[in-house]
Formats: sequence, C-alpha cells, structure tokens
Amino acid sequence: MNIDQVMSDPGLCQVENLIPPNSTDVEQGILSGILQQPDLITHAVGVLQPEHFYRSAHVEIFRAMLTCFEQGAPIEPLALTDALKIADTLDIAGGGSYVWDLLIKGAEVQVIDPTSFRYWAKQLIDLARRRELITACHDIQESAHDRANKAYQEEAENLLFLLSDAYPDVDEAQENPLDAALASLEQEITSPNGVTGLSTGFPILDKSTHGFQPFQLITVSARPGGGKSAFALNVASHVVMNERKPVLYISLEMMASELVKRVLKAMAGTDMNLSLVKQSGKDLQPYMKDFILRDAAGQTLAAIQSQILKAKKARPDLGLIVVDHIGLIASDPKAKQQNRAYEIQQITSRLKSLAKTIQVPILQLAQMNRAIEARQEKTKPQLSDLRDSGSIEMDSDLVLFTHIERDENRKPTGNACLTIAKQRDGVQVEIPLVFIPHLTRFKEPAVTFP
Repeated sequence: MNIDQVMSDPGLCQVENLIPPNSTDVEQGILSGILQQPDLITHAVGVLQPEHFYRSAHVEIFRAMLTCFEQGAPIEPLALTDALKIADTLDIAGGGSYVWDLLIKGAEVQVIDPTSFRYWAKQLIDLARRRELITACHDIQESAHDRANKAYQEEAENLLFLLSDAYPDVDEAQENPLDAALASLEQEITSPNGVTGLSTGFPILDKSTHGFQPFQLITVSARPGGGKSAFALNVASHVVMNERKPVLYISLEMMASELVKRVLKAMAGTDMNLSLVKQSGKDLQPYMKDFILRDAAGQTLAAIQSQILKAKKARPDLGLIVVDHIGLIASDPKAKQQNRAYEIQQITSRLKSLAKTIQVPILQLAQMNRAIEARQEKTKPQLSDLRDSGSIEMDSDLVLFTHIERDENRKPTGNACLTIAKQRDGVQVEIPLVFIPHLTRFKEPAVTFP
C-alpha cells in the first residue's frame, strides 16, 4: 500500500456527511514530519495518542513510533517496520513500503518544526474529538430512550466530561517551566505566611503546605472515629465564613441537617445553651448560600461528578469541594463486575482529573483499614493503612491523617494531631491539635477558640 492507495480509500467515496470527521493529509503530514524530523517525537509524546488517528494504518504506525521512542530505537522506516512486525500489525500499517513512502514522498501538510507540529496536532485532536462526540451523542440518545434508566442525565454529563478529559487542548505556546517555577517560588516567599492557595483555618498546616492549591486532590483519612469528617467540616466552614468562598460538601454518610448542626454547635461554643445556638443560626444564615450541602447516600461516581460540574457552572468562584467519603460511593450497576480496589482506583483517578480540569481543590475522605486497631504496637496511622487501594496514595497530592488520643475507656482526652503523611512539594509534618468532642471541633493550641 502507498500514499495513493490510502488516498483512494473506498470510505472516501461515501456521502460526505456520513464520513466521520478526519483528514488523511493531516495524519500523513504528522507522521511524515516525525520521520523527517525525528526530534518532533518528543513533542508528540504525552500530547497525541494512537487513537487520535482515524486510519488504521496511521494508528499502528504512530503506535510503533511510540514503541521505538520508549525503547530508545531510532524513528526511521527500518526500525518502525521491525516494531510493526513484532506487534503483528505490519499488514494493517500498509507494509514497509508505505512507511518508506511517508518518508520519501512526504505529504501535502508540511510539519517541519515544533510550531507547525503544535498547529497540526491541534487539528488532529479536534477531528478525533468530533468523532468521539458523535459516538457519545449516539450513546446519550440510546440512554435517553431507555425509560428504565433513571440516571441518563448523569451518564450524559459523564460521557461529555470524559471526552474533554481524553482530548485536551494543545497549547499554542506552553509556559516556560523555569519561569513558572520562579513565579511560584516568588509567590511563596512574598505571600503572607507563605500561603499561595486556599487557607484551611489551621495556620501551621497552611504554612507547611502553602494552602490547598486549585489543582490538588487532598485525602483526609483516619481510624474509625478518628475525626476525618470533623476536620473536613472545620476546613469547609472556615473557607465559607472566613475566606468568603463557596464550598460544595457532598456527604454520602450524614444528612445536610447533621452537618449544619455541627457547624452551629462549633460557632456557639456549646451544645446546651439554646439562645447561643439560635444566635449562631442567625449568624450562619448569610453564609448558607455559599454552603452547598448535598446528601449523596448511595450515589455513583457519575452522579457525584455531575453534581460537581453543576456546582462549578453555577458558582465559578467555587473554592473547595469535599467528598465524604469515597468508600461509600456506589458501584456503577452498568460497569463490569470489578473488585473494590479497582473501583476506588477509578474514583480517585477521576477526582484528581476533575480537580485539574475545573481548578478547584478536592478534599476526599477515605476510610482507614480496621486492621490498624488490631496492631499490637499502637502506632499512629501510616500510608499503608489506607483502605482498599494504593491508588489513593498515588493519586493524592496531599495525604493528611487525623488522630484523636483516647483513654483506656476509649474516651477522647482532648489531645489530637494532624499528620502530613504525603506532600508532593514538601515534607512530612506532625501538627499538634486540640479536639473538643462535644463540638466535633479541632483547633491548633495557639489559636483562640471559638
């Protein structure tokens, strides 16, 4: 097969509006450009995927290029032919002669430098996105026609999000990483207390982490009854009332009224004085429009993702998202039967992707393995204690452990600590805290309460 044969593909004789969006010229131009300028492969890695190409021959040739790059082999016809033979896809790729044609004959589209590569790569991804959008619309149509399907809207939103995530935009000119790093460090050095992100209301935590950053997935975990929900609600209420930013709190465990009850007690400083509690209710009322509380018991990841996207659309200034907790997210009934570790992996991966896409920090709560209670040495939690999947640690930018000390009768002593167990851009730190049980409230010892 040669270039002329590919161009005369029978598919091109179909009625134009029935042909999925594609461009043989663009596909050949990119492959030919990489063959003529092998260094261009470094601009393709991480940007283009084999599935972005429409023609099967081009899919396999680009996949072979990636294989050669990963193995340190040259990007030239002989090495590509060998890679295609090993993968048993040489015939699909049109044979070695077609690979040589791409090098020798070139293509109508000229890809000669990084600038032209970025331009044509953007065109290729746009065409692939259009094809996937057509497929997604067919799936959405079938879902909407299914009267037994009650989650058709969430499924539609989920499909569209996955589409945007799988086919990202190609920046015309990427920011110089050195300039970006210097700007970030300058902000950390000059900002008050070094806080460049969202303040949590815990000064030592803020100083140690520079605050929660918009792209971060933060995990809070604890032993059963270890205060992870209390800590998350403490942070959420601070963001709403002190940072004046909206918070979406998705609770799979407690009702919205229970969450508000905790906030009221903490504000009043008591759970026994009705007049103080009522006054706290009046003080809290102006902030309730920014405290977006959602009961999500039994919901799937698709439904939760839908709530997040709707909240971000309604409130572009959304400051924080809390998911309490990921262990209670229901399995997708339409998905193939998978073990729980795999499902948690999908959940954390999607939440991480969401945080980056909408540029809002996501605080996910995760249960700790109960086996920790049986450990003879009563050591504090470790990363290995995270329940269900190692992907929680892997996908999280920041992992925090809350720990409440208890006496021999299992009653809280008032002493607690917050451990930064993982931090991509920082060190591990243990922060002493005071825990007030009847108010379900943490505070740093040096901070005035309430």
